[in-house]
Formats: sequence, structure tokens, C-alpha cells
Amino acid sequence: MQKATFASFQQKPVKGICFIQRTLGTIKTMDWTLLKENIYYRDGSLRDILIHDTTKEDWRKWVDFVNGHYKLEWYNGLQDQTFNHIDFDVVLEYFKDYPDFSIMASISLDKLKVHTYFFTQEEIENDIAPKEFTSLEDHNRLMDYLVSISRLLNKKVILTPENTPEISLIEVTNNEITYPGLDGVA
Repeated sequence: MQKATFASFQQKPVKGICFIQRTLGTIKTMDWTLLKENIYYRDGSLRDILIHDTTKEDWRKWVDFVNGHYKLEWYNGLQDQTFNHIDFDVVLEYFKDYPDFSIMASISLDKLKVHTYFFTQEEIENDIAPKEFTSLEDHNRLMDYLVSISRLLNKKVILTPENTPEISLIEVTNNEITYPGLDGVA
């Protein structure tokens, strides 16, 4: 059984162990099943990753970061082509002149995919498919991404059920990871 220890610090992933914080001053142990049943449950829906109150500069930082750190595919709907990097100038053009056209990026976190949609300048929205998550290592990979984005933008990053922004499953603020989706569990 894979175990996870809740703690108040972020550490590089250690095979089979996940260091995460649930509540200040409370350290608990759980297994992968707890995360799978309460965060990555399979009901046919996705999970949304939301960063609210973003600016053009936040988007620029995010684009530069993912272009420099991850393998990705970016679909430019105006050109009907896919590229291996995001062209930020084209993203700005979409925000300004083509809000009804489709552009999206698929970022690879090893075997996991994080999809990004460029709906509005005021919010960065990603989504993940829970069925891709099969271990604590997968969870750690996502947490590394969320922590990196939160630190880069100095903003809270929230994982929610699909189209349910009022329900937080995981919240990341800089190096602090909390699990509102596990409150009252175990």
C-alpha cells in the first residue's frame, strides 16, 4: 500500500511517498486510495485547475514557463495548425480580436496531460483527466506543476471538480499545499 505523509513543507518527490499538508500543525498519514477516491475519483468528469485574477503579464510568465520546461502541443485555430511551443503574441491577438476562435495547449507531465484553454485573460484554466492518475508519483508530478505555477505567479492555484469553481479539492499557495477535498475524510 502506498502511503502519503501530510507535512507543512514541499519536498522533491520521493518514490512511493508524497509529502503534503492538510491542516497547519496536523500531520496525518494516508494511502493512495484516499487521494484516488476523494480527489481523482472517476465519474466521467475532468478536474479544473484555476488561477483567478490573472493579467497579461501572468499569462506571459506562464507561457514562457511551460514553453521552457515541458513538452507541449499548441493548437492555433486561426492557422489550423499545431506547434510545439506557444506563441504569446498570437495568444494576445486571440484575447483581443478573436475570442470565439479555439486555441488550446496540451502540456506533458511525463505520461500525464494538462490541457489549457485560452478563454480569457483574467483566468488561467487547465484541466486534467482523473483516469490518467494511477499512483502517488502521478499526484506528485501534478503537485510539482501546481507549486511551480503558484510560485511563478505568486497566486493561489485551485483544483476543483469540472465546472464547479466553488468547491476546492486542492489549493496551492506558493509552497503550501492544502486539501479541502479531504476535510472530514479519514
